[in-house]
Amino acid sequence: MDDELTGLEHLLLVAWRQRMDSAVARTRAACLVIGLGLGEVAHRPVRTYAPEARRRLDEALHLMSEEPGRSNGGTGRVREGWAQAVPSTDSPGSARSL
Repeated sequence: MDDELTGLEHLLLVAWRQRMDSAVARTRAACLVIGLGLGEVAHRPVRTYAPEARRRLDEALHLMSEEPGRSNGGTGRVREGWAQAVPSTDSPGSARSL
């Protein structure tokens, strides 16, 4: 991680490297930031993050780099991660895979 970039910039950089559509990238990044509790630090440089926030950003980067709903080696880890990290718009308090 580049300590001078913000968490949100890191997420968007991963999306850019994967040639993800910018609207999709921003939506996914926002959902991960909110879902993983990074909302208060997402616009700050990573160097200012507490260790727990860095761990959550690392998880968000991993989830951003994987296709939503696609299992990783048959484990389903990515699908479960997205379901936990991405808040649903269907009803308050529920979660869904993108």
